Amino acid sequence: MDTVEKNLPVDAFENLFYLADGADISKLIFEIEEGKVKSELLEDQVQSINNKRSFIEVEDELLEELINGELKKWQIFLHPSQRKLVDSSFKGSIKVTGGGGTGKTVAALHRLKFLTTEKTILASQPVLFATYTTALTANLGKLIQGMNIPESVYHLANIDTLARELASKAGIISKESRFLDFPNTKSSLELWDEVLELTLCQFDAAFLHSEYQEVILYHAILSPEKYFNQSRIGRGKAITRKQRMEVWSAVEAYLLKKQEEHFLDRAEVFNKLSLYYSMQEIKPFSNVIVDEVQDFSNIELRFIRALVEEKNDDLFMVGDPYQRIYQRKINFSAAGINVRGTRSKRLRINYRTTEEIKRLAISIVKGYSYDNFEGES
Repeated sequence: MDTVEKNLPVDAFENLFYLADGADISKLIFEIEEGKVKSELLEDQVQSINNKRSFIEVEDELLEELINGELKKWQIFLHPSQRKLVDSSFKGSIKVTGGGGTGKTVAALHRLKFLTTEKTILASQPVLFATYTTALTANLGKLIQGMNIPESVYHLANIDTLARELASKAGIISKESRFLDFPNTKSSLELWDEVLELTLCQFDAAFLHSEYQEVILYHAILSPEKYFNQSRIGRGKAITRKQRMEVWSAVEAYLLKKQEEHFLDRAEVFNKLSLYYSMQEIKPFSNVIVDEVQDFSNIELRFIRALVEEKNDDLFMVGDPYQRIYQRKINFSAAGINVRGTRSKRLRINYRTTEEIKRLAISIVKGYSYDNFEGES
């Protein structure tokens, strides 16, 4: 197929290449149509997103900056597949996936620029740009500064820092509060051991710890009735209703012990915040952008969902299931986020890795399964 590349328009070759690589033809057609302008006027049609691979209209001030070399090319020019994601208005949440080097973070940064430029953003309800790690947040901060986005209209934070800020503001944590499993503090497993010294239970601390984290906190369970009816798929051996009652009694003792010692589990704070903000009529953010969403779990996704009103362009999330580090379970539907069908987008062009390297890498991991963000292989 590579031999015919020189004889075809770039956009035609790209889509034929995707098709040969296994892409769904109906989705490719949808993406092409999505980039067209519906107007019958020629001057409108030439400004379509599909045409912007060839040219882009710039103001005199921007042109002068380009001539003087004051802006990097990636800050101005986007591939049409990226431009469609950045400059469009969507009826709800959007999930963007793509391999390493396909420009997901670049698209997210430009989306921030688009939202803060095209929409009226109040300082009281800025656009949230959320990440998972502190190091990534610091790097993104430098890039955003270079895009001349006013600090008053966006809030950049890693998810844990954001949770602590909002939990303190909402009164969920106080000066006496301490987090389990943080450096120089008690581990939650230690606390379970202490609970079992005073509570008779057939289950050991390791089982109760994982049951609490992976079932009760993961599903934000607050009542014994909900726990008794909750699926435990993936937890190994099934337990009876009577055994669940015993587990719940131990959980109540654990919660009391935490309260006495002013301890909190990380996931517990996120669940409390999700509940708090889901009941607030006015949300703290106008729109939310999430980078590296594959590192989040449903616990953080529920929290993100609660921070912004359900509306057009509410959530814009980018990530890659192949690059998941923490092996956390993600199911957007279970977290209250609808990104099925045309709400899921994919970037295919790789700016960092050659096609030969990508194919070799994929051949090595061929046969391994990975989660598609919806609990499916």
